[in-house]
Amino acid sequence: MLAYPTPEIRWQYDRLIAEVMEQIAGLGRLLGPRLRCRPGCSVCCRPFSVFALEAALIAARMAKLTANQAQPSTPEPDVCVFLHNGLCRIYAIRPLICRSQGLPLAYADIERQCLEVSACLINFPEGTEFAMEELLFLDAVNRRLAALNIEYCRQHRLDAGRRLPLTETL
Repeated sequence: MLAYPTPEIRWQYDRLIAEVMEQIAGLGRLLGPRLRCRPGCSVCCRPFSVFALEAALIAARMAKLTANQAQPSTPEPDVCVFLHNGLCRIYAIRPLICRSQGLPLAYADIERQCLEVSACLINFPEGTEFAMEELLFLDAVNRRLAALNIEYCRQHRLDAGRRLPLTETL
């Protein structure tokens, strides 16, 4: 079992998630009907890996959920362990990667000196062009998350470069 993060790291993580969720809400208003993500849509619910920090937070927060809420489903190949009948059992505490799925995501490709955009093909057909304000930029968010993870791992003598499958949060 991973150690619970310090209150300071937990607070910084929660603040980061709140800021990202505010951006996501704004994109939801802007992109509106183009977004087809709804309860029951689980195309993106694959077995992701997360930083040790997020794994520790999910494990600790799962302990506070009722047994029925947190109980993982019978593992299926290529499906998230927390997906049950098309719904996420840990939706309120899902990791950052799950929160951003379905939106047009933008990353700076430093090597090619361009902006890389990826978007869910269910929401946006291939070739869809986006205005800058329609994109969720994750570079700074990912850097902040990585820095928090490095500090968490330093405090607990863990390998900050190791990502953990969501199944390790059980």
